[in-house]
Amino acid sequence: MTERQHNQTQDDGWVDPSRISDEQLIRMAADQELRPELQARFDELVASDGGADAAVRFERELREACGRAMRDDCPPVPAGLMARCRAAVAEASREDEAVAEGLVARADETREQSFWAAGGPIMRSLGAIAATMLLAFVVWQMSQPATTASSSYVEAAGFVSGEHNRCRLNPDTTRTKFTVTEAEAVPERFADLTGRALSLSDLLAASSAGLRFVEAGTCHVPGRAPSMHLTFSSDGTSCPKGSSFSLFVQAAGSADMAEGETYVLHREDDDPDHPTTVYGWTRDGLTYYLVGTRTDAMDQFCEALGQPLPAGQI
Repeated sequence: MTERQHNQTQDDGWVDPSRISDEQLIRMAADQELRPELQARFDELVASDGGADAAVRFERELREACGRAMRDDCPPVPAGLMARCRAAVAEASREDEAVAEGLVARADETREQSFWAAGGPIMRSLGAIAATMLLAFVVWQMSQPATTASSSYVEAAGFVSGEHNRCRLNPDTTRTKFTVTEAEAVPERFADLTGRALSLSDLLAASSAGLRFVEAGTCHVPGRAPSMHLTFSSDGTSCPKGSSFSLFVQAAGSADMAEGETYVLHREDDDPDHPTTVYGWTRDGLTYYLVGTRTDAMDQFCEALGQPLPAGQI
């Protein structure tokens, strides 16, 4: 949260919605920092501005791309792109030659703190060069295929486990997330969100496993591809009635999981007070994460979908 936003927050954490700009709302939504009093305002923004959801996704993708670009194991930038970046840096340097040549003549001025301040000529030049190089890495990272990077399933598994518990334990704060309450409407909403097809038969098959579809909504599983969160509740045939399960579907394949195989996904940050199990598989270009506390019901769900039971853990 920015200093300005912090100053707008009362001691009890309440934020005055009227003092938050649309741009701040979008950034707070991207960071998942929307408090209850801001959620209604954000929903109004989404309803009036069709690009708000896309802006939130872009903010998250940009942040993820910046993170990948700054990692030590980031693959090298293609030579052609690097050459264009160096040319841009050289051009910026040529434009600032007058500044460099005048440093000696302005020796006294350079001893002043204001000369090196954020708005000074030197910092503007260095900032332009740094921004150009970072932009090159970010653009390249965002152009990479939308597949789950090596070991990123650990991050995704941790996210879906935490999101399952967050929605289950705090339904009032997550109510606006779920906008679809009929299973028949899920495929169309998923297609609108991702441009991909999701089989209705998969959702209806859950009933044969004793799981009833409850609701669904847009989610933000780590990775570049959009995703949806679907929730199910047990009818009491395979596990205690009311037990909840989540199915997250992301419109991207996974390099870590063989097509059609089911895995138990390892997590490093499981909540000891609310432990869950996460199954994962990729099929027809989509990645699925099934989250619950009862593996017997999860196994029945997999069988109902025609998905093999987990062969091992990754």
